[in-house]
Amino acid sequence: MRLRWPCWSLRNVSLVERQLVQMSRYELTASREEYVAAISALANRVETEGPEGVIRYSFYAGDDTAGLLIVCRDPEAWLAQHEMVAPMEEYQPFYETIRLVGLRFLGNLTQEMRAWLDERNVGHEYLGTLAAGFER
Repeated sequence: MRLRWPCWSLRNVSLVERQLVQMSRYELTASREEYVAAISALANRVETEGPEGVIRYSFYAGDDTAGLLIVCRDPEAWLAQHEMVAPMEEYQPFYETIRLVGLRFLGNLTQEMRAWLDERNVGHEYLGTLAAGFER
């Protein structure tokens, strides 16, 4: 059997192809407890007030490092979430507990996203093409 490119076993490929995944790595600049308290407050607010296009918002904590995984319905939802979060009073306490070490995107970046990232001088990597996979 010859496979055609790209090969997917996704039921609704068009929805998954539009999704954008952000993975961030942080170095903690405060205690793990301060980070967890700050990010818990921010995550709770984003859950109740954030854009519906944010599908998953998960923060992880190690001893000296931390991570973030955001899955958005599409790049527009990612941009809406970031524009909404930055002015929130809960954002600054979170930001003071971390130093961004790495930022990676899975999915296509729009011109608006690229401009937003460039304007803030946020270095990043991305892989834009969904090549294969499945979703249960």
